[in-house]
Amino acid sequence: IIGEGPGREEDLQGTPFVGRSGKLLDTALAGLGIPASLFHIANIVKCRPPNNRKPTHAEALACRPLLQQQFRFVKPKIILLMGSAAYQFFTGDTNGRITKLRGKWLQAGGCDILPTFHPAYVLRSPSQKVHLWSDLEMIRDKLVELGYLEQDQA
Repeated sequence: IIGEGPGREEDLQGTPFVGRSGKLLDTALAGLGIPASLFHIANIVKCRPPNNRKPTHAEALACRPLLQQQFRFVKPKIILLMGSAAYQFFTGDTNGRITKLRGKWLQAGGCDILPTFHPAYVLRSPSQKVHLWSDLEMIRDKLVELGYLEQDQA
């Protein structure tokens, strides 16, 4: 799971997705039967940008070696891109709009990649929760398909 960058709580604790967004994500994943042992969470940038603004391209490039190290360690088969910033920085598609791309599988480097809304966006726009849930169901189904999760667990 790849997010944009740490928020206030994440920056203070040094762990991604521990604030309100993380609680929403954890609740949704647990509700779908996806155990924490099956995912690793990272961010495009490792430090909170000033005033919680969107990270710059230069900041993302500076943090890319750290993200690449995480990939070498984790060796993901499925990548969930949370929000437009994660999608744009990860894919290089700076014109990509998450509202048009979410819920559609991509392939790259032997990985199945699914863009979706960032939980922070869903907290601001509760009507979008159904789309986040639907996308996470797609992740669960892919985990079953790849043999990482039993059908009866899902």
